Amino acid sequence: ASTDGTICIWDIDSGTKLRRWEACWEETTATRLQALTYTSNGQFLIAACENGVIVWDSVGGFEISRYSSNGPVAIAVDQD
Repeated sequence: ASTDGTICIWDIDSGTKLRRWEACWEETTATRLQALTYTSNGQFLIAACENGVIVWDSVGGFEISRYSSNGPVAIAVDQD
């Protein structure tokens, strides 16, 4: 994750950027990323930001859902 509100996945061996997500954005500014996790099967990537939670399909890269919040959030993933 970076200060511009994006999340990037990199291939360590080649240094190639594999995927980039626009993560924590309000209307015009990036908000701070508070937590980031994959589900245990690797299917979903979940980001908790100051303004809510975003869930992506980690393979396809598309957004599944977005939940807004007026304050800090936390995420927990069931291992089942």
